[in-house]
Amino acid sequence: MKHLQLKQIGSFIKVHGVHGELVLNLKENYTFELIEKVIKEGEPVFVEINGIPVPFFISVNGFEEFNQNSTLLKLDDIDNKKALQMVSSKVFLESYRLSKTKDNKFDSPEDLLGYTVTDIKASFKGKVSEFINLKGNPMLNISVGKKNMLLPVISDFVVSIDDLKHEILLDLPDGYLEAML
Repeated sequence: MKHLQLKQIGSFIKVHGVHGELVLNLKENYTFELIEKVIKEGEPVFVEINGIPVPFFISVNGFEEFNQNSTLLKLDDIDNKKALQMVSSKVFLESYRLSKTKDNKFDSPEDLLGYTVTDIKASFKGKVSEFINLKGNPMLNISVGKKNMLLPVISDFVVSIDDLKHEILLDLPDGYLEAML
């Protein structure tokens, strides 16, 4: 059985109209344009019901912009009564669908916990073990063997992030590894 990697894109905040449409309030890093690129007919969105992500399919023409931070979703087989029960539920998409559009940008550094980290110039391999939220200078703690290395969360060091393989490829400045390990 395939294990799903999901990322929350928002939450339902209310029902709109009388036909079961729901208003999806998007998380800070998501826009209608980004979600529009990855929402396809025949592919599910996942709604958390009783702590379990349940797949639902979007009805034909069931996705449209509501306002700057929200979209309207009409899900197959969901009437107004069922939609009311979904208000406040979290909504997710499969990670790989989102990573295709992101251009090496990630939603939150916490999303990278457990990822394997390598550098294109060095032969080290580490794992992201912690996110340290220092004001103005967030850091990732990377475990390399029995040592730890702090890496500032800046996209200049990131060559690629592979959400399917949970891998991060870096291009660190010369001498950075030697100074940190």
